[in-house]
Amino acid sequence: MKIKRFVASEMRQAIRLVRDELGADAVILSSRRVDGGIELVAAVDFDAEWVNGAAQETAPITTPDVSPQVQSEVVTAKPEVGPTSMPVVRPTSSDGHADARTVAALQRELASMRGLLENQLSQLTWREFTREQPRRAEVVRQFERMGMDSDLARELAESVGPLRDEREAWRDGLKALGRRLAVGSDEIVQKGGVVALVGPTGVGKTTTLAKLAARYLIRHGRGQVALVSTDSYRIGAQAQLSTLGQLLGVPVYQADDAEALTKIIAGQTDKRLILVDTPGIAPRDARLTVELQALASIPDIRLYLVVAANAARDVLGETVRRFGRVPLSGAILSKFDEAEALGASLSALIRAGLPLSYLGTGQRVAEDLEPARVQRIVSQALALVKRREREPLPTGGRCKHKGSDRYAYVG
Repeated sequence: MKIKRFVASEMRQAIRLVRDELGADAVILSSRRVDGGIELVAAVDFDAEWVNGAAQETAPITTPDVSPQVQSEVVTAKPEVGPTSMPVVRPTSSDGHADARTVAALQRELASMRGLLENQLSQLTWREFTREQPRRAEVVRQFERMGMDSDLARELAESVGPLRDEREAWRDGLKALGRRLAVGSDEIVQKGGVVALVGPTGVGKTTTLAKLAARYLIRHGRGQVALVSTDSYRIGAQAQLSTLGQLLGVPVYQADDAEALTKIIAGQTDKRLILVDTPGIAPRDARLTVELQALASIPDIRLYLVVAANAARDVLGETVRRFGRVPLSGAILSKFDEAEALGASLSALIRAGLPLSYLGTGQRVAEDLEPARVQRIVSQALALVKRREREPLPTGGRCKHKGSDRYAYVG
């Protein structure tokens, strides 16, 4: 194995030096910024299996700096035969001493090299896209201001005609968003049935359950709703639901497992809506799959995922992906009124193909739950962008964006 370091003023030149010196079969192990440009470490006759083993066995060290010229440090790999008669490759430096830690450090730097290359390629692609399709590029920028996933923003921008002006292009993009965003039709209140609310801790499942019960009672009258709690983990969970049941005038039951829940449901033949409150479980919790599968095995039950609109992008994506391992009938977006941007939550739901059924818009039980409507959601997302751009900057100025009428949504 032969390893060499190259330093050039920019990435393209450094890659060319690697290709000219080591050939087309060279493998780039790492990169970093140094005084005078970019440093690449490349190798030929690269043994990835040995490097992975060395990276696990050795501690990290700091790779020494080099001057801003083309530098080279050759490390030769010599085969040895181990006790099992399999060839073992161990690196040796010019003085014959083992140099495994250096190679391990280079392997750990490979991740930073990948990120740097991806970032530079992304910038090149974006500049070309902006030059060739400026209207669509502006639509992508607007969606990203909403917090939308960049890939989804580009997909939505594809619906924009190339000859549209900026205002029409943005409206085309918003219409494309409206078409991609699936919404329910107040189906829990209209259809009833057995409904379980699932989701991570702290998203407001119990409050949302109370809102659904109140909404159903207002529409259909008393005597047709029952509440069931399966939360045996959280302290005070059963007491909280019992208090809500007393306020609403509906019976509350406790089920410790799926079998008990099935028996309770079977005994509520006079109830048109049975709402099941489940324990909050983190997306990476080992219990999640077991709990979800147990719920999904109950006949005629419908699972709705409750997610918080103000959660971080990564949290939303992970939540939707892991809870989506069982069939979900829809989603409920809680804390809609607390979100600073809606693009992240909308991106996660669109990617999962999960219809959004309800919006939690406050703490009041009877009033602050509404069926999801595309125009309402998109208009709120645009209003949040507009509000952020008008907020005072730390220097005392204001951030404004031309064309304020672009924040009007026409479904």
